[in-house]
Amino acid sequence: MEKRRQPEIIAGRVNSDGTIAAGDGFTSSRTSAGLYVVTLPAGFRLVTATASPATTSSFTAVISFGSGLFQVSTFATNTAVISDCPFAFTAVGVQT
Repeated sequence: MEKRRQPEIIAGRVNSDGTIAAGDGFTSSRTSAGLYVVTLPAGFRLVTATASPATTSSFTAVISFGSGLFQVSTFATNTAVISDCPFAFTAVGVQT
């Protein structure tokens, strides 16, 4: 039986302009209005990711994830229109 790897967690907060508000071990960027990419270190095999709004006036969704990165969309609560909003995330994976 193969030895099981211990899961690792990377968590952080991202500002509405895509810059890092808190955390380390990742990069982030705003690719267009309300769309962000969070990139994890080389060798980090992402298993799952969640995102939550950093304010009560928005909501978030992880819209895709792949090898070492995931995308987040943010929306204004009052209009449900995609818009730039800060968010927090948690990513779980293993080192390969």
